Amino acid sequence: QVKDCAVCKVTKASTGKKLKSCGACHAVYYCSPEHQHQDWPTHQQTCKGMADGAPKYPSGEVPKPKQILKPPQEQLRRHLLDLQLCKKAKNLTGEWAAYNGIGNAFYKLGQFQKAIDNHTLALHAATLMKNRAAESNSYSHLGMAKSGLGRHELAIQDFKRAIQIACDINDTSAESTAQINLGNALSATGEPEQAIHCYQRSIDIT
Repeated sequence: QVKDCAVCKVTKASTGKKLKSCGACHAVYYCSPEHQHQDWPTHQQTCKGMADGAPKYPSGEVPKPKQILKPPQEQLRRHLLDLQLCKKAKNLTGEWAAYNGIGNAFYKLGQFQKAIDNHTLALHAATLMKNRAAESNSYSHLGMAKSGLGRHELAIQDFKRAIQIACDINDTSAESTAQINLGNALSATGEPEQAIHCYQRSIDIT
């Protein structure tokens, strides 16, 4: 039996290229991944491999047009959309949350300067809202991003601001987190005794 592409009907003899079979059933052939993906909506209805619990897509691959993003990339996309909507609605609280999410996504992607830029915008929004808890949160995230760039001295200042605000509003959870981050930054600058004091303070208030 001559093997031909299920979409365009070309054969190995006519193109000189080997055809690849469906990774699930190996019963049909394709001259290219594009034709395999194109035919999948039809082929999946009769693919014998599907009945045996084979992957949802041929060869276990998701079609290229629906490329899966890494979690931080997906978070970044979602928060950027949220930011646009919140700006249109003049929702300052939503803007703060979006900038915060964008900054966190960039941090996870290792793009620390972009994380700093967005957390700075989040801090500005928190200040306009006069939301002290949001300010403390933004200072903590700024410190983490600066630590990512090795700017530990600047990070220490941000963590101390976060701690002061958390103490002012009696937010022990935020203070505890900031104390741990401050301890890490102090340890990185060669001040282990002060770092231990911060870790102990975090334990005492939780």
